[in-house]
Amino acid sequence: MTGTSSDKANDLPGTTSHALSPLTDNAKLDAAIDHVIKGTPLRGVIQIENLNLLSESKEATRCNSIKAILEEYADREEEFQKELKKALKEGAKQPKKLKPLSIAVFGPPGSGKSFYVGQIVASLKNKLREQPAVNLSQLSSPADLVKFFVKIAEANDAGNPEDAKDQGEGKEAKDAKVVDKKICVIFFDEFDAELGDVSLGWLRYFLSPMQDGEFRSGEKMLKIGPAIFLFAGGTAPSLVEFERSAQIDPASYRDKKVPDFISRLRGFIDIQGINDLDGLREGRRALVLSLKLKERWPKRADSRGGFPIDRDLVRSLLTNVHFIHGVRSIEALLDMCRCNPEETLSKKHLPDKELTKLHISRGPLDEKIVGISAGLKEEDANPFLNALTNELLKHGSTLAYGGEFRENGTLDFIGRAAQAFPDDLVEREDKRVRNYLGFPAFKSEKAQAQRNLGHGQVEFIDLETLSESERHALGVQDKNWFVGRPDGTDTYNPNHHLAWAISLFRMRVRLIQDISALIVVGGKGKDEDSWGRFSGITEEVMLALTLRKPVYVLGGRGGAAHAVGQLLGLDEALANPNTGSAHTGGIETGLLYGNFSKCFTMPGYPDLPRTIEEVKHYLFDRSFPTPGWPSNGLDICENRKLFRTTITTSDWGECVGLIVRGLTRLEWNHPREGRK
Repeated sequence: MTGTSSDKANDLPGTTSHALSPLTDNAKLDAAIDHVIKGTPLRGVIQIENLNLLSESKEATRCNSIKAILEEYADREEEFQKELKKALKEGAKQPKKLKPLSIAVFGPPGSGKSFYVGQIVASLKNKLREQPAVNLSQLSSPADLVKFFVKIAEANDAGNPEDAKDQGEGKEAKDAKVVDKKICVIFFDEFDAELGDVSLGWLRYFLSPMQDGEFRSGEKMLKIGPAIFLFAGGTAPSLVEFERSAQIDPASYRDKKVPDFISRLRGFIDIQGINDLDGLREGRRALVLSLKLKERWPKRADSRGGFPIDRDLVRSLLTNVHFIHGVRSIEALLDMCRCNPEETLSKKHLPDKELTKLHISRGPLDEKIVGISAGLKEEDANPFLNALTNELLKHGSTLAYGGEFRENGTLDFIGRAAQAFPDDLVEREDKRVRNYLGFPAFKSEKAQAQRNLGHGQVEFIDLETLSESERHALGVQDKNWFVGRPDGTDTYNPNHHLAWAISLFRMRVRLIQDISALIVVGGKGKDEDSWGRFSGITEEVMLALTLRKPVYVLGGRGGAAHAVGQLLGLDEALANPNTGSAHTGGIETGLLYGNFSKCFTMPGYPDLPRTIEEVKHYLFDRSFPTPGWPSNGLDICENRKLFRTTITTSDWGECVGLIVRGLTRLEWNHPREGRK
């Protein structure tokens, strides 16, 4: 983002030999397509009741494990009933009753959490009986939950023994009645919903039922009896993310009883869903798509289970689209298709563009613009930028860069990466990459001639950043391009340097206003070499923090990013405003800069720092985890790991993973917004 025409030494060299790896292996993709069209069986599919799973998937292993846990619990209850019957007959000491068994299920919206657990329970229907599900988001108070527990206790006939006597029912008759009953399975949906305005407010009311099978109803403690509690989360895709998100507010983490709740679980399932970007996505989607096609048009499948659908459409549905609401979006898309019985389903049968966009996108980060501010020069950094752009594009984000688009430059490399991605299923006007250019940089003949290097994926945003009066005052001609800090023996003109600094600042203001988050890495280590006031990375981070935009700082390559990260408390040492590179000269100390200091302000922010010393204190005051630091979805340990990793062949993937993890976590700050 800081790469202007003079930043040759700091741009990441492009390469024409690198191309993005395909999203899926060709052989696996062809097999998945054939499964949908021809009914060809997929290898390694296991079945639990009506649930088909890829044997290689984590879900298959975990579902089998959970099924075994439930079955073993049912066997233990059966053995208990036998021992109880014997003890009652012989007048011996009664065995200890089983405590309820608690299992949690996590997954993204529309991943099929209720379907998964429903099929597991159905596979054990001779031992388990399923009760109607309870959606916690639809209950208004804990009293509603108590009423439900009372019904379960009554259904189990496992209330207080004194109550049974009052009703004229003897203890032996009561216990004999329990012997023949199946274990009650209770499904609590959205257990992590808010209670009133309290996040995770329901957790404390489950602790006693989970631990002892007891709950309070008025003045009495009632027992539920043997039961299986299945908890489905609505805010996190996995148990790890559920626990991590709850720790965003450390002070309330224990007060909300999160550790107590987790300690009572005896198993969990993380359902990856059809949007997961692992190597099994095409197979997982093929199983779902084939099933939903037959449900939508039950008479059109052939004897082998194949369906008449265009191969290109299947390829798109299995690979390069993101289903916003998971499986529900596949169902909705097929419901909106209008296809005659004699026709092969193809793209022409899809609903119109606006309707289709309700259910598909480029990825979970679609419409999120991620700025990349890169100052890398080592050739071994190429794979890092390749991995970073690949993952960000796979997740649907738009990439933004500020500076001249040069052949084999950073942005050229990003453009080629975007070109390697399949076309959108629904045609879109917005490009995958944005290039911000401010006068005077974008008016160079070289920059104009290189517009064709955009590979059809770059939107060029030209900004007139100097007014006519400013150009006149600084001696800048309207049509002729010039340089700010000339190389070689050219004469240095402080007016031109100041013009560049103003132009770059205003271009960066617009860029930071537009982006959703900023990634910075590398950069110039000496501010006096900058074409602007100081390092572009420093200026962009300052603006991002001002506008509360999340920032990801990779300091392992040194340069300005490392100095900025130190000021932000991302180093192992304590943050110190005296750290970072020293500034020994430049336009900020000259009279010209003072006369034009108002040019370096934003509407609503008249007091932005103007000198490097002011900037250092400004960043220090917004260091992690002060209130001035906008959350980037990563905790302090993750941010420091990201900052210190050197980005070599062995660890660039880890850095990319941390960035994507943080970006996809950001909704946790407002868990009720954007809920699918």
